Amino acid sequence: MLKIAAKRLLNSWGFALYKTKYLPFGCDYKEDINRLSPNLKVEIIFDVGANLGQSALHYRQKFPQAKIYSFEPVTKAFQKLQAATSKDTNIFCYQLALTDRDGQEEIVTIGTKGTNSLKAKPDPSLSLQNDQTVELFTLTKLDSFLENNLVNVEYIDILKIDTEGFEIPVLQGALNTLKAGKIRYIFAETTLRNKDKDHTNFFELKKFLEPYNFNPIGFYDLVPYWGGGNAIDYLNVLFKRWDNQS
Repeated sequence: MLKIAAKRLLNSWGFALYKTKYLPFGCDYKEDINRLSPNLKVEIIFDVGANLGQSALHYRQKFPQAKIYSFEPVTKAFQKLQAATSKDTNIFCYQLALTDRDGQEEIVTIGTKGTNSLKAKPDPSLSLQNDQTVELFTLTKLDSFLENNLVNVEYIDILKIDTEGFEIPVLQGALNTLKAGKIRYIFAETTLRNKDKDHTNFFELKKFLEPYNFNPIGFYDLVPYWGGGNAIDYLNVLFKRWDNQS
């Protein structure tokens, strides 16, 4: 009776009470992973588009035992990422842009904003504005990184990608890893609006991942579109690779 009374009181205040294991999918991606892969100990996380270290520190709270590999190409953001994570010996920071090719490329950046993107190519006919600078990025494929670096990574348990519309090129640079079934979960920022050119279209990402046995299992952090039409603007999606070992 006490439990029922407590639930009623919480409901009257606008709260709902759940046991963690009964949370609806889409509330907490860690709990969703735990339910779908109860025997999985998350040990390796690739944080692509790490910005200032917010996501790395968030993953550290969620997965205390994990090794986190954070990738951020923008110099000012990378310096803050290093400072934010310097006391954690299991967070490894790389000033690299993971994409579909290896090499170098000039990109226009805007301070430490999370909206920096490989789409921003320099235009000689335009002058730089405000906090804009031109940086020479080092580009690498995820496949190349795994082949050329001395990192002990057999499986990537979670591949997080937040690259402002460049999620698919990141995955195109990981084709060997995808084909080998070496990625268990992918957590990516997407959009549901066809006119949104700043984020990767969810349906295009879903179509790209289907041949590698990935399906979406949860939607998180939904942001409404304030331009009218009552639409969802962008959100994070968790994809799981299904196989007999799951």
